[in-house]
Amino acid sequence: MNWRAPLLCGCVCALVLVPAPANAVELSGGVSVGGIQVGAKPTLAVSPFAGLLWRQERDFLLEIHNMFSILPGERLGLHDRTAVTLVYAWETGKVSLGPSFSVYWMPVCGVTLCNRVVGVAPGAHAQTDWYFFRTFGRVRQKAQMSMIELRYQFNGDAPRDITVRLFDVRQVRDAEDPAPWGIHVTIVWGAEVAFDRPLAGADPLHAVELACQFASKYIRGRAEDEGGTLDPPIAP
Repeated sequence: MNWRAPLLCGCVCALVLVPAPANAVELSGGVSVGGIQVGAKPTLAVSPFAGLLWRQERDFLLEIHNMFSILPGERLGLHDRTAVTLVYAWETGKVSLGPSFSVYWMPVCGVTLCNRVVGVAPGAHAQTDWYFFRTFGRVRQKAQMSMIELRYQFNGDAPRDITVRLFDVRQVRDAEDPAPWGIHVTIVWGAEVAFDRPLAGADPLHAVELACQFASKYIRGRAEDEGGTLDPPIAP
């Protein structure tokens, strides 16, 4: 399968936190090591990150967070994401939510073909922090949603621009369900919204894999039915 959407996976991270009193700025930063799903297999990613939190005498705060991911190896890849979030904080934790913007330059490899994807992706950033001061220190749980947009050109009697959007990866059913994770897929063929609905999988990566397989088969099959070709091509 070719032209897969990048997906941030779990990571192990080191965090440096400089606490600050009210009416001040809190600076945090560190390095995480994890994986990004690029093409047919996950790839190691080293991701330094930093955040600025404006604290006020109130529950709602403002935070700017940036993470820059480096995919080392023979085919170098880069992914940069910046998020501006509204934060609700209490004594033992905080939750933040807001828009994000990503810029990526990555190799994407299928079973037989590799190419490089360059683009931008608007999305959303959600994060929760819980504080266990007496026993465990600080524990962080993190979730991220982003939209990946891929573009193709159909070359035939009636040339068309094709857009594929993959977004909103989240758990939509109970864990006991055989397919509890969902991902929304939108395929725009020229001026026609050819497909716009969620698909489901056994886990986040499985849902993304099934969505990519579906989009690939649909676009390749329709191009063949209409007697044209795709640029870039999709491997069978």
